[in-house]
Amino acid sequence: MLFEDKKYDCERLLGLLGEYGPNDLRKAYRRAAKTNHPDIAKFHGVSTAQAEENMKQINEAQSFIQGIFDSYPFPESISSDYFAEEAENGSGIALYNDDVFVGGFVNFGQYLIDSRKDFSPISWYVLEIIGDEALLISEQCLDCRPFSSWPERELVVWENSSLRQWLNNVFYDRAFTNDEKECILRTRCNNAETNLYGVHGGPNTLDNVFLLDSAQAKRLFANSFDASSTATRFAVSRGVCVDADQGCHWWLRNPGRVSTAFSYVDETGWIHDYDGRSCDATGISVRPSI
Repeated sequence: MLFEDKKYDCERLLGLLGEYGPNDLRKAYRRAAKTNHPDIAKFHGVSTAQAEENMKQINEAQSFIQGIFDSYPFPESISSDYFAEEAENGSGIALYNDDVFVGGFVNFGQYLIDSRKDFSPISWYVLEIIGDEALLISEQCLDCRPFSSWPERELVVWENSSLRQWLNNVFYDRAFTNDEKECILRTRCNNAETNLYGVHGGPNTLDNVFLLDSAQAKRLFANSFDASSTATRFAVSRGVCVDADQGCHWWLRNPGRVSTAFSYVDETGWIHDYDGRSCDATGISVRPSI
């Protein structure tokens, strides 16, 4: 196969469009790997054998494009030969349709993604579908904020946290139009039940935007890779601590083994519901759910 044909096929498998750099390649690979992972693909009638073949092709495509970036002279960006309007279901990989499905992605609302000035569509990862309702979580971590500042008199729980107030007021108003708000259901967040360590999470709440708790994260993500996330450029500019692959920590809404430390997910996707982080910890990102 000619180099140009191979490059085109790899970009089509990964959905790489326009000018893209190494970080865009990492994002595209993670998206393709999540969607086609055998644990996710089985919900759409794709056999384990076919899903494994899909993943093999995706891994080979990532390695090929990464080899271009690693070649001399080292390119900072690559111009894609693939255009979305040319896509056809004939690449040998099991493609899903555009309907909403568990493990897929939908664009909804807008937020600051690549800069502090320009709003861009928010990509949401579909966690669960019940009837005509879908539970979504942002594909990337969108901002950097402490769970709450230290209170003077009362213990911090999700109900009185500054992060909950910000999500349901500032973020909600900035990210969604009035028509989009009509599509967002108020969600009952069960916080009152004690966790594994007997720590009370506060009263139940009704929220338009919320954070997952550790039990939901363990149930809804197929594995740690599925739970891991990267930060947007805006979130990094706000102070999110990231590793070499832009992986980052993101908050969950319930406390860990002590009431002053809250659960979180680390850059590898490991759910820390024992050794939580202080509510005023910095460098931890926000990954909203609706």
